[in-house]
Amino acid sequence: MNRAMFSGVAGMKAHQTKMDVIGNNISNVNTYGYKSQRAVFSDIYYQTLSGASAGTAARGGTNPSMVGYGSSLMGVQSQMTQSSMQNTGFGMDVAIAGEGYLQVQDADGNIFYTKAGMLSYDSNGYLVDINGNFVLGSQGENGEPGIQKIKLDNIGAVSAAKANFKTTINGKEFTLSSANATADANVSFTFASSEALPIGQDAQAIISGGSINILFNAKSEFKDMAAVNKAINDAITEANGGVAHKAGDFTLECEPEFTGPLTGAQLAGINFGYDKGSITFPSEGIFGGFKFSSVGNDFSLADGSGLNFTLTRTGTGDTEQFEITATSTIGNKTYSAVITASQMGTAGSVVLKNGTSTTDTITLTFPSYNNVIQSGESPSWAGSTMLNTPLQKSEFSNGNVLGGLRLDSVADADYPVTITAFSYTPGAAGAAGNYTLTYTSGAGPTTITIPDTELGKTYTDGNGISVTMPSKAKLWSTATTVNFTTANNNAQIAANNITNSAPSKDLGLGNIGFTLSGGTSGGAITLDELTSINIGTDGSVSVYHPDKGLVIAGKIALATFANPNGLQQEGNNYFSSSQNSGEAILAEPGTNGTGALKSSSLEMSNVDLSNEFAEMITCQRGFQANSRVITVSDTMLEELINLKR
Repeated sequence: MNRAMFSGVAGMKAHQTKMDVIGNNISNVNTYGYKSQRAVFSDIYYQTLSGASAGTAARGGTNPSMVGYGSSLMGVQSQMTQSSMQNTGFGMDVAIAGEGYLQVQDADGNIFYTKAGMLSYDSNGYLVDINGNFVLGSQGENGEPGIQKIKLDNIGAVSAAKANFKTTINGKEFTLSSANATADANVSFTFASSEALPIGQDAQAIISGGSINILFNAKSEFKDMAAVNKAINDAITEANGGVAHKAGDFTLECEPEFTGPLTGAQLAGINFGYDKGSITFPSEGIFGGFKFSSVGNDFSLADGSGLNFTLTRTGTGDTEQFEITATSTIGNKTYSAVITASQMGTAGSVVLKNGTSTTDTITLTFPSYNNVIQSGESPSWAGSTMLNTPLQKSEFSNGNVLGGLRLDSVADADYPVTITAFSYTPGAAGAAGNYTLTYTSGAGPTTITIPDTELGKTYTDGNGISVTMPSKAKLWSTATTVNFTTANNNAQIAANNITNSAPSKDLGLGNIGFTLSGGTSGGAITLDELTSINIGTDGSVSVYHPDKGLVIAGKIALATFANPNGLQQEGNNYFSSSQNSGEAILAEPGTNGTGALKSSSLEMSNVDLSNEFAEMITCQRGFQANSRVITVSDTMLEELINLKR
């Protein structure tokens, strides 16, 4: 009876241990590289009640009769099978796609093995895992798989070099370089121009961290690149507190070199077409308000040439139009265009062409028709159908005569009235002109002189004859001719007010930033000079250096074992070798039966939750059944004790 009770106790202990293993598995279901375990039971300690006997000819044999003392934990086995991989997005994470273990070494020199490839690097440049232990392999590109620490910045030294930058702008090749070999020369330049700099200061530098902004004086002239470089370096020294830059002088070269002189505005300018010429007109314009707008790319006049502008009005009514011309005073070059009166209902622009050219042109803005008409000098109504034609009163009263002229004092009986002459006489310089109207009626011929100050008004002469005058624009629009003289309309442009168009000389330095690189004082490469770190499928750890390019700093080695199930778990995702695992066999990833490395990935735990929950149920029931053995045994002992009553 005591045997049964102690068997139940032994079973409960064994199942408790199994529950511990199950709990540890479930706890590590999301632990990278974790290998699940299982608890294995065995029966123990049998008491022989009767031995076995061999059979004879007269009697059969008997089997042994034995009673056991329960179960015990035979062992805890690790399941070392490959699990699935998770893409992490971290470039330093690696998973082993097959057999093999990463090697790491702690501060005491102990070597452990792991499937959890969460790698990084320390401040000394060594490749380490997440626990800060060194990842082992071989140093350099051609080393044999081993147990060396991998140092990322142990890739030699670089020679001293000057910083430089090359670019092509508008067909010219520019090179900007430093005088001294130093990393301080790895700076960026920008170029611009400013009209705010005082006369005598060719350039100004603004230094901010690793950038230098150069402002050229827009009005300064530079005869060659030597003058440009002097201005740049003088400005940098001044901005640096009177001390030369650590990179020494910077030299800007241009191939082919520009033909000077160039202004600061042209050095930085980015106009790669034409510098448009210009013509300076009077502020009020010409011919009532024609003003300069622009010229074409090929506009050019002979040296010393001016321009004479003329305006000619032809036609009346629907055919009325204006021809404007510009004739050079040297070379007989003529630009011309025609504008109709209807087009001049509102202000606009017109292109004067040299023949049929579309690039040798002058563009003017034109005023309204009324402004042009009123800018004329001497209109003439000779030949008008309104002269020497008998006119009825209704024609005067409706304003149909000479743009709206009316005779207000002629008696009805004196009609028809015949206008025999109408003319305009300009006044002396600055004085008003006069209109002369001659007409005949029943009362005889009459002549009236009307000052042009009375336009738009009713004028009464000394004899009591009243005339209502139209506006100047309406009156002059009825003239058969209107003369526009160049002298009185400021239409003569002197040569010193004319600039020809020409291909732009802009160098375009303001078109792009100049970023110097490659400058170094030389010496051993340090970790901060490396710009990227990558781990290949073969375990190669490559780093990128601006001068050396891509360099393999070392290779990660993998370890395999004759009996990986014999590895001893140490915690922190580590295993250690044991007497039953065999010695570590080293190889490059992907060779000798090992798996290749997969970067940006980690191997997940191989715990099967569905299996663990099933094991948990059977473990619980086993523990419960063993507890019932103890309970029943206790009841039987109680019955035995009660026999004496």
